Amino acid sequence: MSQDHYLSPSLLRQAKFRLLNLLFGRKQGLPLLRPEQLRRVLLLRHDRLGDAVITTPLIDALRYLNPTVQIDLIAAPANRAFFQNDARISVVEVLEGSLLKRLGLILHCRRRQYDAGLQLVLGRTTLPALLLGLCVPNGRTLGMRVPLHERLFNHSVIIPSELHFRDRTLAVLTGNIAVESELPYFPYSIPLRPDDLAIADALLAEKGLLNKQWILLNISTGKADRKFSEQQNVELAKGLAGLGLPVGIIASPQEHSRAESIAQEAGAGVSALPFRTLGGVIAGIEKAAVVVTPDTAIVHIASAMGRPIVAIIPADVVGGWEPVGVPSRVVVMDSAIMEQIVESVLSGVRELLREGEQ
Repeated sequence: MSQDHYLSPSLLRQAKFRLLNLLFGRKQGLPLLRPEQLRRVLLLRHDRLGDAVITTPLIDALRYLNPTVQIDLIAAPANRAFFQNDARISVVEVLEGSLLKRLGLILHCRRRQYDAGLQLVLGRTTLPALLLGLCVPNGRTLGMRVPLHERLFNHSVIIPSELHFRDRTLAVLTGNIAVESELPYFPYSIPLRPDDLAIADALLAEKGLLNKQWILLNISTGKADRKFSEQQNVELAKGLAGLGLPVGIIASPQEHSRAESIAQEAGAGVSALPFRTLGGVIAGIEKAAVVVTPDTAIVHIASAMGRPIVAIIPADVVGGWEPVGVPSRVVVMDSAIMEQIVESVLSGVRELLREGEQ
């Protein structure tokens, strides 16, 4: 059979989206929603913890545009706790693996009769757009404009790729509704509960760090190519302690024992900080003089808590994920040897500490 009998991948893709648009396409050409029409809104944010943090400016913008808005959200297991701790969110649904649970989630959402739904998982479009459409049958769906996907939303907007992901996320709202004037700047914001503050204070007091200047080192990250070895973290912790301030090491719950081992090997001036809750971690970060972390959610949490930060970011993802709104240094993790990375981190911490003294 000749190649002429086969459809090219691009033709197959176009045919797939014609079918999807026929089955799931949304009404086009509607006037933009006005803020007062946003009475109950559903946010789709079923991805990672860092993505949850960068969504907080959009949450505040919604509440600024309509102070009476009720905001519900579909989360992932990875960021469920973050949103459940936030009183600005009324209902948190969790997108889990089984088909039965997903069908139940869709039915719960459909009963709530949302005025609008926002698709905020910007790295993916097709399945999240279809899910949002099923959850918001009669309201409007808003998203980022991607070729062949336009009709899967009632309203979509082109979002420049050079924007920081904070601004890309916010644009899904501001570019798709009728906003009469420029909005104020909304920083990251993470409300803390009294229990979280008590957890942080108790552990910091136990380690002798409460009400002192100290450096926080995070050793955990969700991607293996961004994680340092135990010995590399030991060298980094020793170098930070050599700057004259104590060092507290945090890690994901699965790596608490690893953090303890690194602290013991690093020696005097280095302690592991096994906070028991996500809120406790966030409250602890707020009390550090400087935060050092690989590219993970801690970058955005530190930004939200107003902490100076040295972020170690792989070269292929620099652009869009850097710290915002705080004194910071970015160490690019490319082909440089570990000794060079450690020295760059130490140099960045020294500079931030000096700036903090001025």
